[in-house]
Amino acid sequence: MKNQNRATIRKMRRDADKIAAVLAANTLEADGRAGVVVNPTARKVLARGYADLIRNGCKPVVQRITETEAASLPGYRPTPPGATWWAAFGLDVDGRGTWVSRWAQVRGLPPEEARDAVEVRLLADLGRACNASGFPVMEGQR
Repeated sequence: MKNQNRATIRKMRRDADKIAAVLAANTLEADGRAGVVVNPTARKVLARGYADLIRNGCKPVVQRITETEAASLPGYRPTPPGATWWAAFGLDVDGRGTWVSRWAQVRGLPPEEARDAVEVRLLADLGRACNASGFPVMEGQR
């Protein structure tokens, strides 16, 4: 999906769900080999994120995900009470679909500012993940 012109992106938007399903199905196994995502909840979360990415002109997107959805993804860890899970989707330097997720707990800010703070952090995480070629990865809270 690297270096796509506007006409191609418009065509991709029409088939966003189909393309996203393919992106969502492919990942790396724990040992680094190419594999297939078999968990239906994980596939659904990833497909939804990639579809939104495509509909957004292949520009990164951030989405809030449920605890159940987060638990279906590699790298999940239980979160403290009041924390929420988020995922960001983008394209790496080779144009491959890439994603990161993390939990966040923001205190003392109005909801819209809290979301902005989470989005900035997720996009920074995504930027690091997209700076190298590879398959979709998950980067948890450090």
